Amino acid sequence: MGWCQPTSCCFCLSPRTGTLILGYMGVLTAAIGLLITLVDAIGNKNLPLVEVLSVEEVVRAAVCVWLIQGVTKEKSSMMLPYMLLKGLVILIMCIGFPGLSIYLGVHGLWKESAICAAVGAFVIGITTYCYKVVDVVYEEIKQLEKASMDPECNIAYNQFQNAPTDNNFTRF
Repeated sequence: MGWCQPTSCCFCLSPRTGTLILGYMGVLTAAIGLLITLVDAIGNKNLPLVEVLSVEEVVRAAVCVWLIQGVTKEKSSMMLPYMLLKGLVILIMCIGFPGLSIYLGVHGLWKESAICAAVGAFVIGITTYCYKVVDVVYEEIKQLEKASMDPECNIAYNQFQNAPTDNNFTRF
């Protein structure tokens, strides 16, 4: 028994369109994050942190560009880096948010602990939903690639395309 597969993105867009929007939003937010990081680096003396954050933003932008290319060119292998990175992010959030919530609760910050748990559950839910939308498109493209490589499917399709038409046949 598997997870529910979303049939649309945000209840109105196709999963393919939603995946493209996620890719473009990822590139845009990575570019904005890189710009903010570099502007902050001007007065910051903690240069190693700035370098790490800059590399993270560049990697995120590159992975999102690969996602966009994978969807537009229908290459599932180009979508894998995005899916691996998002899976890792979800795993880290599933450990980090509860850990932070427990830490805050142990130190008597109950209100902050509850807020952290609620925000964490929301963010993990949204991120997992976006991951599943991309996964639907990935599986769809993978099936198309598999069908295009299967010689029996191509032979049957080509025979159907080249089959003589029966002019005496009438359709109702």
